Amino acid sequence: MDPQTVVVGAGVAGLVCARELARGSLSPVVLDRAQGVGGRCATRVIEGQPVDHGTIFLHGTDAEFVADLRAAAPPEQVLDWPRRVSGSGAPWLPDRQAPGGACIAYEPGIAVYPRHLARGLDVHLQTGLRALALREGHFELECERGRSWRASTVVLALPVAQALEALEGLRDVSEDVASVCELLRMVGSFPSLTLIAGYALEVEPPDWCVLYPDAPSAIELVSHDSSKRRSKRFHVLVVQARPGWSKAHLGESEPRWRAALLEELARAVGPWAAEPCWVETHVWHHALVDRGSALARPILLRLPGGARLGLAGEVFSPEAGVQAAWLSGRELARRLQREG
Repeated sequence: MDPQTVVVGAGVAGLVCARELARGSLSPVVLDRAQGVGGRCATRVIEGQPVDHGTIFLHGTDAEFVADLRAAAPPEQVLDWPRRVSGSGAPWLPDRQAPGGACIAYEPGIAVYPRHLARGLDVHLQTGLRALALREGHFELECERGRSWRASTVVLALPVAQALEALEGLRDVSEDVASVCELLRMVGSFPSLTLIAGYALEVEPPDWCVLYPDAPSAIELVSHDSSKRRSKRFHVLVVQARPGWSKAHLGESEPRWRAALLEELARAVGPWAAEPCWVETHVWHHALVDRGSALARPILLRLPGGARLGLAGEVFSPEAGVQAAWLSGRELARRLQREG
């Protein structure tokens, strides 16, 4: 039997929305084109060692969100990480010091948290959305690998650029959809070029957990990722480039921007950082939301024939980061449940 609800996107917003719906009367299916859940809450295993190459830790002040963070893998949590921060460059996170706030990482990697959210859900990975259409009051979703679904409710929990692609086939269905598309075109986002460098254990590691280099620098932050790991085979630094620098160098060849970031790393940390044992890279095309164009709440539309279309994600919240995505997914699910 076709599901009543399909959530497209297995990042935090989509997973929280699906989990809340599953606790109620709806039975959602979650689709994502990636190989794993979580979006930027991503962990890569390199030489047998987990490395967080997107979100480096989770932080928040909302009581329910913080409780959810603490419910994931309690024995494997690294509390109050980063304990030692160096540099005065942006971004600093003032809510780390707010009453009731929390900072949490996980020994096996940050991906522990989205896997916690996905537990018990019907998730289909490597199943990206190719086309979305509305026929006779139901959505028809064409996906990769020849898969298809039919649903009365669809939630798009995607980066704005991907949500706009999905909505293209619905623009003529409703003036509301066309208006939402125009609104989303005004929302900005930034890429992040990311470098991961591993060093022999004989090298003296930095004494900080995270470095925010002072400007001018191409580097937004350096995470001493291996400081989260009780047992490690390498010291590992994760370098995230500044949004403007990443956007300017996005079209360059990977070897060129990798070499430039490694040079910047050596300048910020010390000459020893120029000679890692190994280097890997990653391109986050939609890493950061331009908070100046963020929206106040998730969107829910009732389309012809009674079909419902929702949009959630970090951009649909006045908060920022993973907490914003979590709050957005929860709010959209509750609105869908109230409508029945």
